Amino acid sequence: MPFVFNSFSSSFLGGNQESANRALDAVRSKILNTRTILIPIYGSNHYTLLELDTIDEEWRFYNSIRKEGRRDKYCEATVNLRKNVTNYINLHCKKKIKASAKLLNNAPQQEPGSVDCAVVVAYIIRQKLMKKPIQSNLTKQHCLQMRADIVQAFLTDPKRSWTPEIYHNRMENLRLQKFYDDQDILEDKKKQT
Repeated sequence: MPFVFNSFSSSFLGGNQESANRALDAVRSKILNTRTILIPIYGSNHYTLLELDTIDEEWRFYNSIRKEGRRDKYCEATVNLRKNVTNYINLHCKKKIKASAKLLNNAPQQEPGSVDCAVVVAYIIRQKLMKKPIQSNLTKQHCLQMRADIVQAFLTDPKRSWTPEIYHNRMENLRLQKFYDDQDILEDKKKQT
């Protein structure tokens, strides 16, 4: 099963090696025992995706606004992150992964003028998790359906939904927690006097 970092992780992983090591240590057992590591990247108002295949020992970079024949500034912005993660994996797994990334020419592309980069990244991650092929020709309709699927998942997930019953239960739990916290404070004050 691929390991997926959240997009906030890229700032820790792309910092200095020490901060990257701390972030990677927190998930060490998971990343050292998986073939695929996926890292969503957000920068310059655009989402992209880095994939590390630890068996093929190769980084792959997905960019939904690829420009043929040009250097990819988004991929170039991940150099430090790739170096930090590569150093960590090579040290702990005795691998010889190189930090260079392969720009995928068949990465799904968003339509010009759309803001579907995050949707495309979510699509690629979903396909990887489900072990399904990635279509390189996503249409606007595919992106709209993916957006609808994401919204539906949030609205129907019991941990994230906000039905009146769930909202009432959460508020009651918060009220009770505050009550018990206040009781603990009062007990501490009594002990001090």
